[in-house]
Amino acid sequence: MKERSIKREFFSEAHPQAYQLVKAIGPRIHTIALGLIIAFAMLSELAHGNELFILEWMEASVVVPTLRDWITMPGAFETWATEYGLITLMAAIVAIVVIYALHSMIWRYLFKDYHRVIYKDWDSKLVLAEPREGRLYWYTGNSLYRIWDRLYGSPPRTEHVLYLRSRTWRPFNILNPPASLYRLRLSPEERVEFRGSYKVVGHERPYRRREGVRSYFTHTDRYATGEIPYEQALAEFDRRTGRLISEMKELTKGNSAIRLDKMRNVEIAEDDFINAIEAVQGGEDAKGHC
Repeated sequence: MKERSIKREFFSEAHPQAYQLVKAIGPRIHTIALGLIIAFAMLSELAHGNELFILEWMEASVVVPTLRDWITMPGAFETWATEYGLITLMAAIVAIVVIYALHSMIWRYLFKDYHRVIYKDWDSKLVLAEPREGRLYWYTGNSLYRIWDRLYGSPPRTEHVLYLRSRTWRPFNILNPPASLYRLRLSPEERVEFRGSYKVVGHERPYRRREGVRSYFTHTDRYATGEIPYEQALAEFDRRTGRLISEMKELTKGNSAIRLDKMRNVEIAEDDFINAIEAVQGGEDAKGHC
């Protein structure tokens, strides 16, 4: 039985369609569940003939009636502030403290800070720095994956995938987490080290390369660079500079001062034509006075 389990394929290879379905639905299962609950409640109201259930839901809440009273009734806000203002302020302070505590302890514990080790050279493993790159939200080498591989009998994994969120001003998309994350694929020679309760260190290869939308993989190949043909580049630069200077000389022969002076001496109409027009206009004026 043990040998059979070791030789078994990955679930993704044995059942590719089911795996793609789980991969698409899994990260969004909470959003789908919430949507199904709301849809069921709406259909139940419609089935009972209640077409105005949205208004009833709004009236059942506390916020909508309170806002309506503030707008329609003079002095309603002052009365509410006198009776509930202090309690509301204290509740808001408590809520902020609780949210901060949950983020600092629970959230950061579940989704640890990700630091990338920057090596001077991959072979020598000389560490230069360990900057923080974001937060690790999922890792295919975590305990859930290890339990699944052991029970299912998956073969040894040849790579691991990290789902990270870089530091950004945009808030995390709770309804659709994959839209806020980018995917990083690591080779077996790289490792992920958990340090303490809130820190993960990735010993990555020195370079990353994009392989898809928000998807990268690491490698050690230096980017190809060639020797710069200095003499050829200098000769080409001189040739283009000389051409630019010569063309500018040709263009500046039409000097703007000369062009304006010539325009001043241009006569659009001859004197005889102007005199004839004035004579006609003078005759029409005379008729008008008569």
